[in-house]
Amino acid sequence: MSQDHHQAFVKSLADLASRDTGAMAALRRSLAFEPGDDPKSYPYVERYLPRDMHGSHPLRKAMYAVAGLYANHPEAAARPLAAVYGRLVRDEARPSLESRFIALLDADPEGVVTHLRQIVSLLKAAGLGYDHAALLNDLCCLLDDQIGSDRRDRVRRSWARQFYGAVQADDDQDQTAAASAEQ
Repeated sequence: MSQDHHQAFVKSLADLASRDTGAMAALRRSLAFEPGDDPKSYPYVERYLPRDMHGSHPLRKAMYAVAGLYANHPEAAARPLAAVYGRLVRDEARPSLESRFIALLDADPEGVVTHLRQIVSLLKAAGLGYDHAALLNDLCCLLDDQIGSDRRDRVRRSWARQFYGAVQADDDQDQTAAASAEQ
């Protein structure tokens, strides 16, 4: 599916959030299940999937995961989740936050959503939004246990660059500002 499809799905979640709090509650509860295994979430996601898609298809799993994560924290931003989380780690300066991110990068397809749930909850507590459609795109790859590890590793490396780029970005800016202040 295309990035346009992912954007349209996220927009449908935003529309749903504005008019149906019960649907958002059902999608939040769906995070307690494997993606796509909670029948109460079917009415809000299945209509956006191709009819012939099997239950374990990575796009299906990714859409259910993003729907639940969106319902938990619908605040949107144009920045990818890894970069936003890197900003949080930079601002909070707690080593356990970086450890959570490394655990996410190291997770197998079955564990990715569990780690994301924790990270999204931390972003919610900090009031930081992220790009849900970009996450959906990346999850399609990370949740696919049929593809080679090379493709999943590309996503992980991209997330690592985004994360550490955000952590380092202000460190560089802070050092530049400190040097300017000393002059």
